[in-house]
Amino acid sequence: MENKTLIILNNLSGGGCKLDRERLTVYFGESEIFCVDDGDDVPPAGDFKRVVACGGDGTLNRLVNDYKGRDLFYIPCGTFNETAKCALKNGGKLNYAGIANDKLFTYVLAAGTFTPLGYAVGGKLKARLKVLAYVFSIVKEYKVNRIFAEITARGTTESGEFALIMLSNSRRCFGFNFNKLYDADSDEIQLLTIKSPRSNGFLGCIQMFFPFFRAFFCGFKSEYESKNIRFVSVKSATIALRDETPFCADGDRWLLSGEIKAASEMLTPPVTVISKKEF
Repeated sequence: MENKTLIILNNLSGGGCKLDRERLTVYFGESEIFCVDDGDDVPPAGDFKRVVACGGDGTLNRLVNDYKGRDLFYIPCGTFNETAKCALKNGGKLNYAGIANDKLFTYVLAAGTFTPLGYAVGGKLKARLKVLAYVFSIVKEYKVNRIFAEITARGTTESGEFALIMLSNSRRCFGFNFNKLYDADSDEIQLLTIKSPRSNGFLGCIQMFFPFFRAFFCGFKSEYESKNIRFVSVKSATIALRDETPFCADGDRWLLSGEIKAASEMLTPPVTVISKKEF
């Protein structure tokens, strides 16, 4: 098996995995194809030299975490494919990922307002409706969040209640091309925090509107700090959570607590990203 390839097709990805299997095996050589359906776990790497994952951002997340050290290939078949869009503009290589404690994330680790959209929408609904599957949940997830945390980065500590805590390793997030500081060859990631509004309910949602509009619709060409927003590039950051908090990690739900040490990590070897159009 030393030259054999494991190909993983995630049938629950938003874009669907309608790839030509014969072309895949011709491209990668002797292969074993494994299809992921509802509730299935990915198989162990065993003696496979190469692992190919075909799916969305969550599939890529499991690829880099479960098969470290292998020759990794990724064919984006998801709804947004945020990591892949950046990597394809960088010669088809994903050189760095973010790391939180001992787990990697390829484009985002975030908690707070809107972030459950990444994992709350079901795979079958995404496959049927694509981006529209998320649109139907936007209003439901636009609500005041209060994450009690102490965040230390670049020698500065801020503490309090946050509506959003985000670590970004991509130019894009949920279709918003907001992070102009992203550099595919840099060992830095971007930290974005938005403070919680004074009020709750409808009034709080009104108070949150401008900070979120400023962050995602206007985006950032440089570092930015205001009363409610902080956006900076960091080599590392520590997030100390008061309570157990659900995070969106590349579309998967991670329940985190205590102290989170985050940084950027070089992928060795890098992940090769191949456009779905080739198949």
